[in-house]
Amino acid sequence: MNHWNPDNCAFPSEEETGLPTMRGHAAPPSGSGARQHHGNVQPPRGFGWIEQMVALAVLAVLTAVAVPTFHRMLEGHQLRSAQADYIVALQHARSLAVNEQARMIFCPSHDFLHCSSDGAWNAGWLVGRADSNHPGQVMGTPRYSGDAHRAGLTIAGTGTNYVWFNPDGSASSTFKSLFFCMRDEPGRVLVIRIARLGRVKRDLPNRDDTFTCPASD
Repeated sequence: MNHWNPDNCAFPSEEETGLPTMRGHAAPPSGSGARQHHGNVQPPRGFGWIEQMVALAVLAVLTAVAVPTFHRMLEGHQLRSAQADYIVALQHARSLAVNEQARMIFCPSHDFLHCSSDGAWNAGWLVGRADSNHPGQVMGTPRYSGDAHRAGLTIAGTGTNYVWFNPDGSASSTFKSLFFCMRDEPGRVLVIRIARLGRVKRDLPNRDDTFTCPASD
């Protein structure tokens, strides 16, 4: 029995078979820096000056449109925030009057210790027990006070320069309205109505209001 020995085997040549033999291609060398190139690959290009000028022009247009809108949105937020601040203060003054069965006063103030008589509501406010002997003034130390708002915000009232809340929650004869507006946009006005029974509510101007917001210089 003959055993197959691979050393004695020879592959047929092209002349014997008539077929081309398979020839391998050498693999690219391994290691760092070895890569295979396929044609002429161009490196990536950056933006040219024309593209940069176009991008800057688009950015300038978007900024010109967005800045006034953002400014108006910011002023609207400040206007609503001031209105909400005064509504909470008025409601709290009324609650104190009912709970303590004493007359409470809500008034404008410059020093947060005494009521001011100039009607400058945007300078700040205070809440305290009303002084029956000195109408329009607080008796003793104020209970609460609020800071001034920004200079461009106008807060003005009608009627007296203060609001009295009686032990039954009514506003006596000092019922009034408070108007809030921005000097940069005098046509945008918010209102707080204080009814004779002491109810406090937010509102918008109506045809009966004579308030005019002062425009900025």
